[in-house]
Amino acid sequence: MAPTPENPIRELINRRAVSVVFQPIADLPAGRIYGYEAAIRGPADGPLHNPSTLFLSALQANLLLPLECLCIEVHCRRFVELDLPGKLFLNVSPPSLIDPEFRARLRDTVARSGAIGPERVVIEITEQYPLDDYEGIRAAAAEMREYGYRIALDDLGAGYAGLRIWSELKPDFVKIDRHFVENIHEDTVKQDFVRSIMDIGRGLNCSAVAEGIETTEELAALCRLGIGLGQGFLLGMPRPAPILSLPSSAAIAQSETPARAGLKLTAGDLVRPAPTVPPDRHAEQVVDQFRADRTLLAIPVVENGAPLGLVQRQELLDLFSARYARELHGRRAIGNFVNAQSIAVEEATPLDEVSRLITEHPEQELTHTFLVTRSGRYLGVGKTLALLRRITEQQIVTARYSNPLTLLPGGVPLCEHVDSLLAGREDFRMAYFDLNFFKPYNDVYGYASGDMVIRMLGEILRRHADTRLDFLGHIGGDDFVLVLRSPDWSARCQKIIADFAAGIRGYYPEDALRAGGIVSEDRRGNAQHFPLLSLAVGIVHPDPAFCRSHNEVSALAAEAKHEAKKVGGNSIFVSRRRQPAEAVAGDSREPRAAAG
Repeated sequence: MAPTPENPIRELINRRAVSVVFQPIADLPAGRIYGYEAAIRGPADGPLHNPSTLFLSALQANLLLPLECLCIEVHCRRFVELDLPGKLFLNVSPPSLIDPEFRARLRDTVARSGAIGPERVVIEITEQYPLDDYEGIRAAAAEMREYGYRIALDDLGAGYAGLRIWSELKPDFVKIDRHFVENIHEDTVKQDFVRSIMDIGRGLNCSAVAEGIETTEELAALCRLGIGLGQGFLLGMPRPAPILSLPSSAAIAQSETPARAGLKLTAGDLVRPAPTVPPDRHAEQVVDQFRADRTLLAIPVVENGAPLGLVQRQELLDLFSARYARELHGRRAIGNFVNAQSIAVEEATPLDEVSRLITEHPEQELTHTFLVTRSGRYLGVGKTLALLRRITEQQIVTARYSNPLTLLPGGVPLCEHVDSLLAGREDFRMAYFDLNFFKPYNDVYGYASGDMVIRMLGEILRRHADTRLDFLGHIGGDDFVLVLRSPDWSARCQKIIADFAAGIRGYYPEDALRAGGIVSEDRRGNAQHFPLLSLAVGIVHPDPAFCRSHNEVSALAAEAKHEAKKVGGNSIFVSRRRQPAEAVAGDSREPRAAAG
């Protein structure tokens, strides 16, 4: 009697006949690799090479758990052998994660790897299997978090559980299914979906990862929406030995991120390379260059790195369309045809200033091009249409998230701005401004007077903020936040306090000023004397190596503000704490490495 053939999945597991590929996950605003997702492959010469077929067969053979245990071992070992940077994303099915044996094997495997710790491992829970035991998956994820692992939810929008498992697990990462990324630049519904996911994620301190990015148009659209992490063939193919740095296409991310997630856009954000010509180039050669490339609207004329001006396509071709024009002008130097009205701006010029220069120019047209320089040297060109598009996008974002009372940016752009500074390892201070005894003032004089005080404070803050470096946000009620990169931040805050102390007196009648305050009911309904409104300012200096998001920075600032309120009166409290409490206590979190 012939022996019964062994199950192909069991045979594969016994022979360890699997290989691993890694696909990079990009930190788009920073332009670097954040980590890698590991994926398994079966034998190349059989049907089990496809991972979907492999895992479906394992599920049907009741061998999913041993297969996933093998995958974890192979993934970790190879990740260490390749010395890959950043985090390791490991795909795990809900049934396996719920199993205590699997969790123990995973922890043991990571511990034995030596070179990676739990803080570098992200458990990516796939939704490709039915999930009914919500309590079990929640408890398993909580246990792994206690050991220092982070949790990701894969393929949001494509699996069985959707938003429910997101709310149950509260993962650190959520991966947006590729369906919502494909052609997102042409689909406003998909854009709204991604925008909504990002909004929910901010509230849950959860980072969104866009999967399946395959074209530069998709990448640019996602970056304009403010996506932070991305993955797809455009950014890196799954390979046994993956790339260690992002391809040039990823540079789109840094140029397309809206206001670089809150930073004030400048001419440098619009700059694009363009072919240049020296001033002694024959005019007929430039005409031939224009005719060979219909996309060229203007060509910069540059001498020894200094731009002399632009030769506009239409002007030159119109001239050479005349009879005998080539004979008359063809051998003349192109420097003689430079447009005298060419506009040149430094790369640090804010877009609103660039717009003013262009709109006030009598001959500038929408199709025209302007020069961008760095310290007077040629850097590239910008397009007027691109400028108008960016300004319109800024205005839409500003209008959508502005506080209606002061028209200052609200919480969303503020959070994006702080996250961008952290990702770029920028040095900054955050000052949290709050009014003392504002409720009694409102109770006595009414909300209209209270609104006038809030607007007055907003104007004082606006007046003392450096519009080139600082970011002012009104996060609600009488709470304002000023993100300071100006070197004289301390003097600015002192001036704000002084101006408020002087200005607030104009919002009280004489009898209140003589009494030094007002009488109103406290929270228990008892009459109490409350002093004149004063300003409490809490200031923190976050350490970007340990503060991963705006949530941690705002928590530090809130603590500093509470300390300032304890002092009483118009006071400033500058906190010495630069990192979250759990980082100070020495938990498993690591400083943000250069690679992720």
